[in-house]
Amino acid sequence: MAKSKQRSKSTLADVRRAKAAFDEQRSVKEALGMEVCLVVVGYASGREPFRLLGRVDADTGMNAMPDPPLTMAEMQPVAFAAKMAFAKVLSARRRKTQGR
Repeated sequence: MAKSKQRSKSTLADVRRAKAAFDEQRSVKEALGMEVCLVVVGYASGREPFRLLGRVDADTGMNAMPDPPLTMAEMQPVAFAAKMAFAKVLSARRRKTQGR
């Protein structure tokens, strides 16, 4: 019988290291004229402190950040679209496992 691997939980230090690495990568790419404005979508556990479980980003292709920055009200349709896409992926996964 194989032992199941137990995943270690992310800590705040892990999140800070990941953010620092992300910021460094963004600075390098920005200096090269790439990925100036990204849309980043992630999912996390809902318990405090949040554990970021996954993240993906997409380059918008814009040459500069929006000025003035987008408001929370302007970002709501973006967040809603991401939520609906996430639900669609999970639904397809459920259908796939039920069809086995």
